[in-house]
Amino acid sequence: MVLGDAMAKSQGLSGAAQAMEAELGRFEELTEALQRERLSSEKALKRAAQRLEQIAECDQRMAERLQQLVGVITEVRQRQEAGAATVQRCALAIQQRAAELSQLHSQGEALRQEAALVGQRAQQLLASDNGSDENGGIRRAFEAIQQSVRDLAASAQAFAEAALAKDFPDLARDGESLRMQLLATSNKLDLLSRRMG
Repeated sequence: MVLGDAMAKSQGLSGAAQAMEAELGRFEELTEALQRERLSSEKALKRAAQRLEQIAECDQRMAERLQQLVGVITEVRQRQEAGAATVQRCALAIQQRAAELSQLHSQGEALRQEAALVGQRAQQLLASDNGSDENGGIRRAFEAIQQSVRDLAASAQAFAEAALAKDFPDLARDGESLRMQLLATSNKLDLLSRRMG
């Protein structure tokens, strides 16, 4: 392997291009020198013949450099294509994760809104309680709210587990926090239910 070949290979595209440029420069120098040669003596004819040999050798090296350059360009193109394929895979993964996150956000928001509505119903029921429950309507409404809170706590747990399974720990913590709040509310409602007797 010629020193220029080793340098071009080790330096990649720029090295191959520089080696080609250097060889082209040498070829042009030899060609210009050949054109300037006065072919008026035996000595001049020998120099011209030597220059022709040098130009032929240089031309051969240029062909090799060009082949190297094409090989390096092919390698660069393959690397670029591999990088583009990686970017495409990453873009698809990001798109999929964004869709999963959006879906989980929607589920979490729906749970929070439902919990807020159940909380409002409980507040309204407690505010309307005047101590008498003639037909048992308040008791049944209270039990329905208690069941809703328990169902929501179970839904919040399922949401937290789904978020964790999809590797969204912050949403899993949010779901677990909502579940704990709902369980605390459920305990308070149980205590009130016992007092209502």
